[in-house]
Amino acid sequence: MKIRILLADRLNDRGVTRKWLSEVSGIREGTIGDYCRGWVDRMNLDHLAKICTVLNCQITDILQLVDDDTGSPIVFPTVADPERAISDVVQAIGPWLSTDC
Repeated sequence: MKIRILLADRLNDRGVTRKWLSEVSGIREGTIGDYCRGWVDRMNLDHLAKICTVLNCQITDILQLVDDDTGSPIVFPTVADPERAISDVVQAIGPWLSTDC
């Protein structure tokens, strides 16, 4: 699995420039350019938080998990009823749970 940086797409969606994001976020324009081109092996988490704050988006709007071979996004199933899912798991492992601590 790889992580694809979708920052260029989000900037285009909002009609803003790298320069604007740099000025508003305080992140060097060159660094933002590197993120937009995917020329990084690591992304500074403070930068990611600033970008998400400025663009009012979620981390998943900026980063996407993709398959190494196909380059296709990896989509994880969602749980329609999280409380029921938790209940099912607790019921399934109940015999192994101990209340003795």
